[in-house]
Amino acid sequence: MNKINTLIHRRADDRRKTAQACVSRILRNAKARGVDISVVGSLAKSRFRVHSDVDLLVHGRTDPARRAMVERLVADQLRGTNIPYDLIFASDVSSERVQELLNYLMTAFKHPAFAKLSPKIDRAAKELQQIEEYLAAHRSELSRGEWGAVAVVSLGVHNVYNGIEDILLSLSNDIDGLVPQGPTMHQDVLDQMSAEIAGIRPAVLDPELYQSLSELKGFRYLVRHRYGFDLKTDKVQESLDRVKEAFPSFVEAIVYLESTLTEENTHDSDGGGDGSGGGASGGP
Repeated sequence: MNKINTLIHRRADDRRKTAQACVSRILRNAKARGVDISVVGSLAKSRFRVHSDVDLLVHGRTDPARRAMVERLVADQLRGTNIPYDLIFASDVSSERVQELLNYLMTAFKHPAFAKLSPKIDRAAKELQQIEEYLAAHRSELSRGEWGAVAVVSLGVHNVYNGIEDILLSLSNDIDGLVPQGPTMHQDVLDQMSAEIAGIRPAVLDPELYQSLSELKGFRYLVRHRYGFDLKTDKVQESLDRVKEAFPSFVEAIVYLESTLTEENTHDSDGGGDGSGGGASGGP
């Protein structure tokens, strides 16, 4: 049974990585064509499994030409993967349904060290949602570089990264038993979480996620130490795009870490055996 579970887990992990790679290309290509797409459903909520499909919410107007273009773009990227997908056009559904799709579910954890992370993840997710809601009405203002829009979006990205760093610091304390201190702590916690600690945990951040979070850390520094009118529109938009891609991957990494540690604890509590009943009994 353990071998079967391992195979299922590996297959689901490979499928998730394929889906994430395809969706990243879809989002980049869509943005280049002026189309705003949000990832919703199981892939956005770190619940992508062996039989999950990719759910994409397309914002904005949906005239026939635009709809056909989006459908071709998505089909081209997912062709040959055997991953089904569902395209949802915001103009086809109610505003309440759009809001529901954009909401992240609270992530429920079993491992004690992760229990307090659910509200932290949810707050960061809601901050991203607030940015999207603001841009639905003010996207053109951001494109024109108007001070108010630039300041709002910059602060939102700043707050999301604060949430990410808070989670990493919590894990460094509760799992690693070592919290970075001093003037280099912000970089140190990323370095620490990108490395495996033998006998304790695997690496939390893969190289791509590590690079994205490092860039977001740098942007947060600019927001903290510059006036709003000093921030460049293209840098703000680039950082927003980066955090929208990085946050779901970050949540996925945390979920995977918790799953790995929980499985190890379960294995240890079973004696790590093969079901032959070799554990001690009758002790005090």
